[in-house]
Amino acid sequence: RAQGFVNPGRRAVRLTDASPGLTNPWARPTGTSEVTIEEGLGETLLKRVPLAALCLRGAFNYVYSGQRKAETKSEKIEPSAPVIRRRTPLSARTLRTSLTSVVEVHPKMRSASAIVSKAAVALGLGVALGLGAASSVEAAASAEHGLAFSGDNFCAGAKPTRGWDDYDCVNAAIEQAGGDITMNADGSFTQGLVAGNPNLITTQYYKAGLCPVNVHWHLGAEHQSVGQYDAAGVVADRGPASVVARKLLASSSATPALRCYHYDATDSRFTTEYDWKHCKGMKVGETYEVHWPHSAFGACGTVNQYQTPFYDGVFCNMDAATATSVGSSARGDVQIADPSSAANSTARQIGVQSQVFTVVNDETHYYPDLMRGMIVDGAFGTQITGYTGSTSGMTRSNKLCSKYGPITWHVDRVCHVISASTFDKMCADMKAQRDDMSNDLRAHREREVVSAANTADNKRDLYSVYQFAGAQ
Repeated sequence: RAQGFVNPGRRAVRLTDASPGLTNPWARPTGTSEVTIEEGLGETLLKRVPLAALCLRGAFNYVYSGQRKAETKSEKIEPSAPVIRRRTPLSARTLRTSLTSVVEVHPKMRSASAIVSKAAVALGLGVALGLGAASSVEAAASAEHGLAFSGDNFCAGAKPTRGWDDYDCVNAAIEQAGGDITMNADGSFTQGLVAGNPNLITTQYYKAGLCPVNVHWHLGAEHQSVGQYDAAGVVADRGPASVVARKLLASSSATPALRCYHYDATDSRFTTEYDWKHCKGMKVGETYEVHWPHSAFGACGTVNQYQTPFYDGVFCNMDAATATSVGSSARGDVQIADPSSAANSTARQIGVQSQVFTVVNDETHYYPDLMRGMIVDGAFGTQITGYTGSTSGMTRSNKLCSKYGPITWHVDRVCHVISASTFDKMCADMKAQRDDMSNDLRAHREREVVSAANTADNKRDLYSVYQFAGAQ
């Protein structure tokens, strides 16, 4: 299996050949070959723009074949287009491969004293296409945040600003997240004391018409899965999470931190720091809980699908009348459901996927597309607890509750190991979105585990919904 990728920050194309011994089918191979190409105008076009390369090569071949025919017949071709001088052959090639590329220049090409008008037109078209496409590619690669789109980001400002403020949990009428999602040995759950919304989504979100609208993550776990990520887990370089939490609480600087158990101070995979290029403030060996908000109001399938803050993505296509009443700029046509309705509610329209990872410096744990949603493959994403709750984040606690709810949560109960390069690739993907997602390129602080008094009584196992991936 071959994986190839282009680092937009470099001039060279990087080719990779997978090593046969890797157990992870998504793992990045270790062997690489570098291709360095001279940075002339033609070389830039040929390297970056396949369409232009095809046009140029076709024109060159047409010129060359026409010249050969003319020489054979000893005919004189009258000039009808500007003369094209022979370029200096491409230099500094270091490619060692038997592959033949469409961007290679014809090896027998010779200078032409003149070309026919059709060749000039073809060549001009190729250059024009190449210049336009190359200009777009260069602009995209050099942009700090997002691509050079010209339309409007109609999701910007869709977050409601009135009537959704956090409120005292004593008066909370909406179940909260994240809670204890541990499944007991007998398959039961320790349920909360709040009547859970009956509209919990019990299928995968795409089947319910929702799409991902954001990705962000929290330092430490917000949910608790006893034996997988909890207060007895290990904080990188600092010991048991419960001990670290007590020290932090003594200084009033943080809430209790939940961690996974994977960290091993004697294993270099957990202690050798990664050279982060795109994510900010990340640490190898640490535990992170990743959230993928999904919404039926999202700009699904458009360049505006992913948004920061995630609320803009969640409420992007909310109907205009409701949006105006809650201080949102949304001008969509999707009616928001009554949160208290027994027949339909926001729990059917908004959901979050959640998965917890320990980050390692080991490419055998690489996954190429973490931005798009929870990994559902093999042992990943099958041990799922579903329940209804709210939005989370460190501004909420067991005293101050979120009014954004009820929404559905699907939480993986297992802590997984993932490579640092997986996160960095995700951050690179986020930087390529239309909206500026820079505020989500670093971990957010976590909310303390929500007490039973504020969590729902509708937790259920969704293994049967996700098991098609094949649990191991």
